[in-house]
Amino acid sequence: MSQKEPSFSWIDLIRSIYSLLGKQKVQYILLSIVLIAFQFNAVLTPFLTGKIIDFFTNYTAGSSLLPFYLLVGLITFLQIFISYFRLTVKRLMGNIQTTVAYNTRLRGFDKLMSLSLSWHDAESTGNKFQRIQTGTNQIFYITRVFNNEVYSALASFVGIIGVFFVLQPAYVIFVLAYLILFIFVLRHFYLATRQLQEEQNQAIEQASGAYVEGLGNILAIKSAGAHKSFGAGISKTELIRKEYEMKIRRVGIQKWQLFQALNGVTMGAFLLLIGHDVTHQIITIGSIITFFNYGQQLTGKSADILDVYDQMITAKSGIGRMMSILWAKDNLHTGTKNFPTNWDTITLQDGVFHYQSEEKGRGGLSGVTLSIQRHQKVGIVGKTGSGKSTLTKILMGLYPLSSGTYSIGSTRFEDINYESTAKHLGIVLQESEMFNLSLRDNITLMRNVKPDLFTKAIQIAQLELVLEKLPQGLDTLIGEKGYHLSGGERQRVGIARAICKDPDILIFDEATSSLDSQTESKIQAGLESELTQKTLVFVAHRTSTLKNVDVIHVFKDGRIVESGSYTSLTKDPKSLFNQLYKVQQK
Repeated sequence: MSQKEPSFSWIDLIRSIYSLLGKQKVQYILLSIVLIAFQFNAVLTPFLTGKIIDFFTNYTAGSSLLPFYLLVGLITFLQIFISYFRLTVKRLMGNIQTTVAYNTRLRGFDKLMSLSLSWHDAESTGNKFQRIQTGTNQIFYITRVFNNEVYSALASFVGIIGVFFVLQPAYVIFVLAYLILFIFVLRHFYLATRQLQEEQNQAIEQASGAYVEGLGNILAIKSAGAHKSFGAGISKTELIRKEYEMKIRRVGIQKWQLFQALNGVTMGAFLLLIGHDVTHQIITIGSIITFFNYGQQLTGKSADILDVYDQMITAKSGIGRMMSILWAKDNLHTGTKNFPTNWDTITLQDGVFHYQSEEKGRGGLSGVTLSIQRHQKVGIVGKTGSGKSTLTKILMGLYPLSSGTYSIGSTRFEDINYESTAKHLGIVLQESEMFNLSLRDNITLMRNVKPDLFTKAIQIAQLELVLEKLPQGLDTLIGEKGYHLSGGERQRVGIARAICKDPDILIFDEATSSLDSQTESKIQAGLESELTQKTLVFVAHRTSTLKNVDVIHVFKDGRIVESGSYTSLTKDPKSLFNQLYKVQQK
């Protein structure tokens, strides 16, 4: 389900563009002013043409042609000079637009990475990707429209009013009346199409999101034989998208029909007015051409605005939906302090967390208190849904606590900056994400890793045999989602990846659940013997893997119901750990 969006006005659009321009905003504004100034050439040419006609109307044989040559020379010079510099300015502005689009995509990615999982839970990855992609494209589109159509129309409207004010002030009233009626038409159809455009953008995001999600999980879809049913789902979203396009097109045709009627009445009335003034010798013969050209320019520039107006509404909606991500306020706090270097204890005090989609007291944490000593090995165990994985996400800072405190040493976790926590904390999930890159890049995530650390990671994760069977070893592409590897092999890659990151604190969330017991034992032994200077937290699938940890915490219904050593818990016949242990021994 898409996240609810606030209203996004034209003022918000201007504020957004101003913000996205960043350090180049002053340069872009100055270039825009220069471009608008150049656009006034379109007003000068009809005026000068009228002067040429007036010259020949009053010309007598033998009179000097110098005024005519000067007017022609001026028109020629303005055409060459202004065209050259206008195109140069557009090139410079285009370079800025390209830079803004590039920076916006990076900013969007960084923002999505900084938001908590609770925020991400509300919408699919494909939808959010499409919002950033659409918004970036629309920023590029709307700035181009301003450069080519809006600035030109603005210069024409202002220039025509200025010329009319000098030549025939009464015509200014005519122009203003036309512009008021034109704005009324725009406003009327803006209100009619705004909601349709917003809903169409949502339909596009859902359709594109379904494509992204489908292609990103192509192995699962093919394996389940679900391509037809998945395709049917995409067909439904595309059908909704098509229906909105047809509705918007119908409203657009109605708008153009009304606009053309307005133009017809306007030009007819304007010609009658010009004819009246010529017959009464209020204006010259040359002025007929001048004023007629201005009338054509007035309706033509209005048509240009109308032509792009629907797309501008679509662009405004798309940019607004992107900016709701870039401006999103999340309850995942990140501070300015560095990760403490001399911490001795990780402390969770009365930690409470509830997922958005679940009732209070279910599926999260309910008043969890625990301490983890530095360099300690800690085991976490419990049935499915008991809160184990939620605890690991809280420890990683992926979810914020609803209440309670989480501290590293004496520093509150939310006071530590994100980059610092990301450096010192690492996690291996039950399902490690794989990328269609080489095995080496999937392990290092394209970071520079010391050769001895990389070798140690390969050895601890028991990847030597995997390397032997791959045709190009570490340089072998492992396919989309890593489908060339088995589930256990993907888990081993995830373990090697976490070791290569070299964090102080490593969390293993059922990270060996797909491995055979022999391989799991070897990896467990390697972790315990080679990572003695790390703090290790194991969320265990098999209780037997926790034999050598320092302390075990047993979870039930989001609470720690018992804690102790492996020996003490297995010997206590009343303990929940003992029950889990016995079930797995059968």
